[in-house]
Amino acid sequence: MDALRAVPLPEDIPDLGDAQAEIAAYARGLMWLYVSPDGAALLRLTTEFHDETEPFRDWIIEMSESMIALAAKVIDRAVDRGEPAPSLSARTIMEIITGTMLSHTMTRLHAGQLPPDEEVTEYCWRLAGLVLGRDDNAPAPSRRPPAEVSELPAPKGLPAPKGRRAELIRIAQQVIADRGFADLTLTSVAESAGVTTPALYTHFAGRADLLEQVLEETAREYVEDLRQTDDPEASAEQRLRIRLRRWATAPRARLRVIHDAVLHIPDSPRIKNAAQQAGKAWDDFVRDVLRDGKKRGEVRADVDVDAAVQLLTSSLFGVEVATDVGLTDESPLEIMDRLVDMFMAYVRRPGGT
Repeated sequence: MDALRAVPLPEDIPDLGDAQAEIAAYARGLMWLYVSPDGAALLRLTTEFHDETEPFRDWIIEMSESMIALAAKVIDRAVDRGEPAPSLSARTIMEIITGTMLSHTMTRLHAGQLPPDEEVTEYCWRLAGLVLGRDDNAPAPSRRPPAEVSELPAPKGLPAPKGRRAELIRIAQQVIADRGFADLTLTSVAESAGVTTPALYTHFAGRADLLEQVLEETAREYVEDLRQTDDPEASAEQRLRIRLRRWATAPRARLRVIHDAVLHIPDSPRIKNAAQQAGKAWDDFVRDVLRDGKKRGEVRADVDVDAAVQLLTSSLFGVEVATDVGLTDESPLEIMDRLVDMFMAYVRRPGGT
């Protein structure tokens, strides 16, 4: 039992900003464990012990429950981010992951070597997509569109990500969130992904290409999310409150990537194009809210739309800076609700409610 408890099992699944990336990374770690000396001893002992051995059975239950708890944590974190909840339970997801990785390792293992890194990573990515009920060729959007809204294509110039490249972009976004834009390198992404740096050149020509692809994908996600979560039939206040609450709960990486990229690579046409598309989507949204609000009598007819858009945008930037440097103890959601209240008080027609 002392030997078994010495096996270094994963104690956590890091937050990578997307459930599929997190489950894939966990599956990849299991594969490496299975072929290690620790893993070999673990597998041998679990097949030779019998169920009537009480300490061993207790340890198996303890290990199993801790792994299921990790899966549950990933699911809860994903739902909090607005990702669609999987149809499978945390227990079933973990049973599929552990059993499949064990079988795959045993059938693919040859002369003590695993398949190439790219093959392992792609396999884990697809397996994670399978248990989460996602398309294995693309990451799920941060939130599914309402039933009355059809799937929207990606904006022109921003190709939809696929497979392994999408996972690496997700990891790069998290690197930016955790360490800042300046520390985003091929090496830092490779380390976080558990692969060698040369393996990334299959997807990125170099650091500049990585930065540009990350911003393009981040901007595409932002535009999709804004369009899919907006309800044009709702009141001006409701539309703004939904959007700003999404702003408060969106992955921190998305906000930092969009805002920092232009500062770090101001001369890149791809960076400028992506940032402009994200900015235009936000600008068009606020203008549409105010325009419809005027038609419905919710917004004063004499409101200067340009000034109102600039006011709300500047306020958002100010909130982000204050939150980023720790100048406020309020939660982002509380701040957003108060900001909507103040903005509506500014644009609402006299006597409006």
